[in-house]
Amino acid sequence: MAPPLVLGCVMKSLILSVVLVGAAAAQDFDASLWRFRQPFRVNTSERVPVLPLDPNVYGRARTDFADLRVVRDGIEIPYVLERFDGSVAERTLSAKLIDRTITPEGALRVTLDLGEGPHRHGRVRISTAEKNFRRRVRVETSEDNTYWATAREEAYLFDFSQDGREISVLTVDYPESTRRYIRLAIGDWSRPDTLTGATAFLREEKPAEREVLSSVLPEVSQEGRTTVLSLDLAREGIPYDRITFDTGEAPFHRAVELEFSMDRKDWRVYSRGVIWKHAAGSSLSLSFPERHERYLRARIFNGNDAPVSVFRVHIEGPRRVLKLAPGIAGDYILYFGNPKAERAEYDLRHILARQGTPGEEPAIAERWQPNPLYRGATLPWTDRYPAVLYTILGLAILIMVAITVRFLRKVRL
Repeated sequence: MAPPLVLGCVMKSLILSVVLVGAAAAQDFDASLWRFRQPFRVNTSERVPVLPLDPNVYGRARTDFADLRVVRDGIEIPYVLERFDGSVAERTLSAKLIDRTITPEGALRVTLDLGEGPHRHGRVRISTAEKNFRRRVRVETSEDNTYWATAREEAYLFDFSQDGREISVLTVDYPESTRRYIRLAIGDWSRPDTLTGATAFLREEKPAEREVLSSVLPEVSQEGRTTVLSLDLAREGIPYDRITFDTGEAPFHRAVELEFSMDRKDWRVYSRGVIWKHAAGSSLSLSFPERHERYLRARIFNGNDAPVSVFRVHIEGPRRVLKLAPGIAGDYILYFGNPKAERAEYDLRHILARQGTPGEEPAIAERWQPNPLYRGATLPWTDRYPAVLYTILGLAILIMVAITVRFLRKVRL
């Protein structure tokens, strides 16, 4: 009976060793696992406390913000993370092309009839097979196709190819109108048949609430007829979705291509567009889906014109805030900087949406700081040297097996 008993003891020892080494149980909030924190104070128990996210949190928290935790007296407090993106809705309107002629001045005149209305509209887009052009366009509107009012005096339609890249902007925006007829006058267009169509739209936009996350002095270089602006944000993880150029006063209208990289070696193109400045105004921003790379590169295609002077580039992103439930005034701490944290799920978003809110009040935030309770730098040696641990465990298993085999041989003798 001895051998089975010994073997049973050995197997239990092995299982216990493996469990002690490899098992990881789910734990409640432990402040020592978070690298950073930001104390803040709530002075009201009647309104919804609102904590704007400090831009210093960006790049130190996870890019999906799943590691944000709000704590009061050691207890995790539910919150809602709100992002002020804004919204854009575009509706296509049925329109008939009723006129497409060349004026004595050499402009292509195009008239659209939206039919019986009223119809709200504020954007028109053309279709054409022409390539490599930049044409000035004027937009007019009318109730009766006789008396016309200028909706936009000057805009540009644009198709551009250089160095194997193609950028096309065939849309013009103008102040919203309810008039039935839309007329475009496109300068220097000799063949009316090359314009194959035009479409009107109603575009309704709720602007996003944005903040400047970084203002960067670009490193400027020239590659042939292209100006290259290289930007270093100093930290990856910053969530941005728009850049704005500070330029000189000279008028221009240029195609731009944006590239992004984590390491300045692997570059990928994610956005193209046009920036311009002239007597009618300016458009110096480019928007794109949110990115988190540290390095950006903007290529400005100059064609045969002189390079555009760019003094600074502003990196922008939507404003984000944390909202808490009204109830307890006092001191709180926002923890962030735990790459292994799982996303927290709370009922608060649904509760606030159903019950409404009694108004909001900003929380008073202190400066972010390293978390003094963080123990990441002094992890147990079993976590810091797992290879040594498993080597010792393997040797222990071999020794146990050798002892068991030796014991069994003695028993048989």
